Amino acid sequence: MTGIVLLLTKINLSKSKINAISTIFLSIFAILAGLTPSVIRACIMAELSIMSGMLYRKNNILNNLALSFLITGICNPYSLISTSVMLSYGGVLRLNMFFKEHKTITR
Repeated sequence: MTGIVLLLTKINLSKSKINAISTIFLSIFAILAGLTPSVIRACIMAELSIMSGMLYRKNNILNNLALSFLITGICNPYSLISTSVMLSYGGVLRLNMFFKEHKTITR
């Protein structure tokens, strides 16, 4: 994704066009990857991050994770009890907690 954004900035596209193209590429990637729950989580979280930048809002990983979980649960409630979803969401949650702890310790 970063490579696509860098390439588009070299072409001198506006930030809003880069965000729109990035969202399209994320959707295409999700479809090509098979729309597994972990890919859907990653794409939803990435698109929420893009949208927060477009709306000039602060990006919050925990809010993105919770909204992604809610959207996944609404679209496919049975996927929430699968091991892959639990590991995917749990891994992101734990990594977020670890980096907050690490940031506090290293100050």
